[in-house]
Amino acid sequence: MVILVPWIIIIAIALMFWVSYVYSYSKIVRHENLKLKNKLAHVETELENLKSKVSWDDY
Repeated sequence: MVILVPWIIIIAIALMFWVSYVYSYSKIVRHENLKLKNKLAHVETELENLKSKVSWDDY
């Protein structure tokens, strides 16, 4: 039992570091995802603008 206590403490500290790493990584991924969604919305808007400017009857 005496040997088990330090291992529980080490595992608990490692688990805390792992949870903080996963949390920060998911925050970065959410931020990148939001940036990509904004960029996609901008590209879709530009595409709609180009479609409205081009007369497709000429082709």
